[in-house]
Amino acid sequence: MTLIWSTSTGGGEASAAQAGMLIAAFIGLLVTAWNPRAGAGGSAFLYFFVFALFHGGLVIAYVLHGDAALLGGGDNSWIAAERLAPATSLTVIGAASASAGVALGQFARAKTPPSPVATAPAGRLPVVGGAAAVIGAGMIGSALWSNGGLASVGGYLEFLDVVAGESVFSYGTLLLGLGLCLLVASGGRSRIVGWASMLALAALALPLGLRGPVLFPLVTLVMIEAKRRRLRLGVFLLVAAAVLSAISVIRQTRAQGFSGLLEGGWTRIDPIDGAAEMGYSLFPVVQVEQWMSAGLPQMNGVTFIAPVVRVAERLLGVPSPPGDQDLRLFNVEVFTRIGPIGGSPIAEGYRNFDVLGVVLVMCVLGFVLARIDRLPGTPQGAALAAVIMLPVVTAVRNSFAPVIPQILIGLVLVGAAFLGSRDRGGGGTG
Repeated sequence: MTLIWSTSTGGGEASAAQAGMLIAAFIGLLVTAWNPRAGAGGSAFLYFFVFALFHGGLVIAYVLHGDAALLGGGDNSWIAAERLAPATSLTVIGAASASAGVALGQFARAKTPPSPVATAPAGRLPVVGGAAAVIGAGMIGSALWSNGGLASVGGYLEFLDVVAGESVFSYGTLLLGLGLCLLVASGGRSRIVGWASMLALAALALPLGLRGPVLFPLVTLVMIEAKRRRLRLGVFLLVAAAVLSAISVIRQTRAQGFSGLLEGGWTRIDPIDGAAEMGYSLFPVVQVEQWMSAGLPQMNGVTFIAPVVRVAERLLGVPSPPGDQDLRLFNVEVFTRIGPIGGSPIAEGYRNFDVLGVVLVMCVLGFVLARIDRLPGTPQGAALAAVIMLPVVTAVRNSFAPVIPQILIGLVLVGAAFLGSRDRGGGGTG
């Protein structure tokens, strides 16, 4: 019904109608994604809850709070009903497509019963996870140290300047987050170490305005825990409200970093403000739709395979532009044309194959996430779920390009942890 409503009105003529469409579409998607065994901690439910915040939070907050929901003094002229209508329509189409994908992923039954979690071996997972986390933290520290250290970082904008273009920092963030996820997947004492390290990371990163390195591993950790113990919806909503409230404080102090937070440089705590902060990821959808409407040709899938193409070019000696200038990379194109506004699976799908791209990308996402839900809560099953979930959920506001390489890195780590084990305890994804 929401899809028909959106299509018949061209995405809505008023902001309130657009917010209503998005809320209805997201509720339908979340109901479809619900996994009774994991509760609110199911991978599909968690991903699409985060997706909803990133693609609908600002529109909903704007309807509730008006201009007070807008961030900073930048150009917010795009937050108007006539400019949001096409992006709203595309997001509703994406939500409907994701619902179909989830339903397909849930259809098949598991063929092999999973191993009991309590008796499943963890192999070398604690060692591999701990090593990955330590190496990742070292890489992050090295990237910061080589650029003047934390003394050069006053707030979020300064931090972006320090780490801009630093692949060492990017891979360090991946290894740190993935290492913590593998520790928690191991169970036992390693699980406690993983969670304690996650809390320490949050205490350091959030005051600098860095949501991604905290939020996405945190979502993955919740998914791992829910494979072993069902997460109640009420508990999840309370925690989500607390996290959004914290983000609402950080959005007011991120320019000053730790000093702004400690000095109380904030005026209110409101989860709606946190949702608005996350909801700016709808901007890439608005921009890409405008590019395409102005006649920019489709990329026809190039952005999804650009990293592989670039590697092949290097191996074959074919000239290839520098990574930060290669417009075949979606994040590079967005940065070059607009600036550091992030990305979106809706925007990238549309950039490649128009509306068909939105349908295909979101349907595949729904299917993959539903299959992740079927992985068992054993150390191996949880680890495999984590190495897929973390890159995929990170790409909810970034380009797809790093996802496959990141998953491959994770699979290598899991392989190193369980290779040669007599009883690998993964079992039964169906």
